[in-house]
Amino acid sequence: MRRIKTEFVSATCLLLLVMSMPAFAQERAQEQKLGGIWKNVADGVWAAKVPRFVDPEEEVKPEFAVLRVTAARYAEFQKDPKGFVNKYKIFAKDVRDLEACPAARPTTEEAKVAYWYVMQVHWPGSSARCQAYPGWSEPKLSD
Repeated sequence: MRRIKTEFVSATCLLLLVMSMPAFAQERAQEQKLGGIWKNVADGVWAAKVPRFVDPEEEVKPEFAVLRVTAARYAEFQKDPKGFVNKYKIFAKDVRDLEACPAARPTTEEAKVAYWYVMQVHWPGSSARCQAYPGWSEPKLSD
């Protein structure tokens, strides 16, 4: 009787593993389609995170992230940058200090699809800084 239970459990586990393989393959294909490191955090929000640098001599190691957001999500981000970053759990810990995020001016004002790229750095003390760039145009040089 014990042998039958063991075989049944083994067969069930194997069946569940085989049934989950298409889901894993679909996730992997989506990641490859997004370029590997890009994760879809929410509708219109993608994040690419850079792992912390490993160096025993450096005590303070910030986290880095790049967000790709639609124009609508960028408008939401501009209203409350800190709230946006914390809402979508961009960093391991919540950000306590993030003031306005300056944006580079685009060279070309019109775009078919307007995506923004927001570069962010987050220090262990939970302060963060960022800079936004238009995805459809190179930024204008400062005068």
